[in-house]
Amino acid sequence: MSTTDTQPTRLVEHILAAFDQHYQIFRSYCTRAHQGFLSAQWLEMQAIHHDRVDLYDAQVDLCVSSLRELEDGLDPQNWQGVKSLFSEQLRNHPQPDLAETFFNSVFCRLFDRRYYNNEYIFVESDALWRHYETDEKLVRRYSVNGNLETTLLQLLNDVDIGLPFENATRDVRHLIQRFRGQEPELARTATTYSIDLITAPFFRNKACYLIGRLNLANRTLPFIVPVSTMKLATSSPTPCCLTAMPWPLFSVLPARTSLSIPVVQWP
Repeated sequence: MSTTDTQPTRLVEHILAAFDQHYQIFRSYCTRAHQGFLSAQWLEMQAIHHDRVDLYDAQVDLCVSSLRELEDGLDPQNWQGVKSLFSEQLRNHPQPDLAETFFNSVFCRLFDRRYYNNEYIFVESDALWRHYETDEKLVRRYSVNGNLETTLLQLLNDVDIGLPFENATRDVRHLIQRFRGQEPELARTATTYSIDLITAPFFRNKACYLIGRLNLANRTLPFIVPVSTMKLATSSPTPCCLTAMPWPLFSVLPARTSLSIPVVQWP
């Protein structure tokens, strides 16, 4: 980043540093939630969830307060240049779309809504129109060529949760029944399609959630599969294992069956 001591440069440096700090804290919460799930520390999981929910607003408020101390008389008219410079700095950033959202939140807490347009904030994301690299493999794609059971078994085997599945074949067959019951096209006509799965499971309370989508010929179907832990007999070499609950949730289900988890924005 340029070291020129201008107001746009100072603002961009400050906002980007605040976002990077927020993302690091968020990732640390995700790591702690994973560990809490494996060790069945459910009270700790609840505390982590509450802290994680409040984190974003707290970090945005902290950034806004520090910007007001940093710069007297912030003028929204100067933020066209701030946005442009911020976009340039995101060209090599690993989370450009998330950083844009953070920028928007900061701006909207500083200025009146009459400035909420693409000249000042990222109403249209610049990150969507450029290729960017990340150290994180965010999504895995699985091709299904007439054998959904084999594909789902491979999917569960690839998921990095940290415990084995008690009976993956049983779970997969239950999942297939529910998939086909909720989406008859899978049983009737679909033989070649793909499944996308977000690489990192989402941990909340006493379950972790596998979030993905089925890519059919004419549409996509997002789904959520909850996975819970279960205790085995004390003589077992593995005291706990995993079981996938046989109720994948498609977006076509009634709202009362959905879970309170973050909305996934697919590429």
